[in-house]
Amino acid sequence: KTAEKKMRIKILFRFYIYSIIENIEKTALLSEYINLLITEIKSEKADQIMSAFKVQIDYYYYYY
Repeated sequence: KTAEKKMRIKILFRFYIYSIIENIEKTALLSEYINLLITEIKSEKADQIMSAFKVQIDYYYYYY
């Protein structure tokens, strides 16, 4: 039972960490998009920049 309990705790911890990272990613994307809107960049250009920014975040998340 102790090993099973440790495994459950480990799974919950990983899920919790994953959720935190996901929320940080969403916050970063939203912040970057708001910054682009504030600087009055055209929406098409803002979408291109956001797409590139998301690729960078995804690369960092999956490879580090």
